Amino acid sequence: MEENKSTFIVYEGNQWFERGSLIFKGAFTDKQKAIEAILDNHEFQYSDFFEDEYTTGYDEQYYKLNKEIKRILEIDSQVSAMGLGYMIEEVNTNEWN
Repeated sequence: MEENKSTFIVYEGNQWFERGSLIFKGAFTDKQKAIEAILDNHEFQYSDFFEDEYTTGYDEQYYKLNKEIKRILEIDSQVSAMGLGYMIEEVNTNEWN
């Protein structure tokens, strides 16, 4: 039996993920690599997700923000806040025999 093959397409768009707003950002053969690419390039701010903006240092805020974004993406493959969103679409690439 052939292994299931998928491609993971990353899009950036508005928080409602309307098709007209989606901009292609990359294609990956592994979901974790797609998540890592979003974590490396997202434009979210710490205050988009947390209210304790001034109680922690920048490095701790960056780590906490990326940890939260990763948690959300691993559950439902999309994350949004303050008008901006990122979505991972899984495309099955198995070939017909």
